[in-house]
Amino acid sequence: MRWRIGAVYRAGCFLELIKGFYKRDSIPVQCVLEALGGVMRACEAEHLMIQDYEYLCNVYGSMFNVFRSQLYCVMDQLPSLKSSDLEAFIHILDHATNSGLLDKSTLGFEARFDDIRGHAREVSAVGVNRALPLLMMTDEIEKLLRKRFGEPVLGQLDLNALFVQVVVLRFISDVRNSRKRLYELSMNGPTPDIPIQDLFALYRRTAMLLGIYDAACPG
Repeated sequence: MRWRIGAVYRAGCFLELIKGFYKRDSIPVQCVLEALGGVMRACEAEHLMIQDYEYLCNVYGSMFNVFRSQLYCVMDQLPSLKSSDLEAFIHILDHATNSGLLDKSTLGFEARFDDIRGHAREVSAVGVNRALPLLMMTDEIEKLLRKRFGEPVLGQLDLNALFVQVVVLRFISDVRNSRKRLYELSMNGPTPDIPIQDLFALYRRTAMLLGIYDAACPG
């Protein structure tokens, strides 16, 4: 019988090689996506032997950890982060999670997402610009919050809710701390420093942000 290396094993080796290049910033993430496609095609064409299965489990576990770390690091871009910045990472993590090749208990799946949640909260808190006038802040916050990231990442990481929890509550705290001064400046003479209509506009926009908060963070 002629000995040969199976297509699944070759595809797994290539994915492992590509992952190493990606970790060294030698290639873009699209190369990892192409290598994943090669593994999927090989698995569809051949029966997956036990040796191939065990090898792919190791490769996928290592790859999952790499891109879980990438997802953690990309949170540093909040609040300017866009959904397009996450697409490749989410696709790879979603594929790995649904492949049946990950052992969630040994990978500490839930705990790792707790780390990302905590990091996202920390970065979101830093991202609030306290120097902006309050009315301008409501405009900026609304633009950042409205359906920015879509569905939770892998059903686990709701970036909208995490961002809302920090940004809206911090804004409400700013308004409360400033309310006495705001009122005084709206009453200081026939031409007040703050027109009364601006206070009403601030009230309406604050109510709007609270509505977003209630929708994103029920209970």
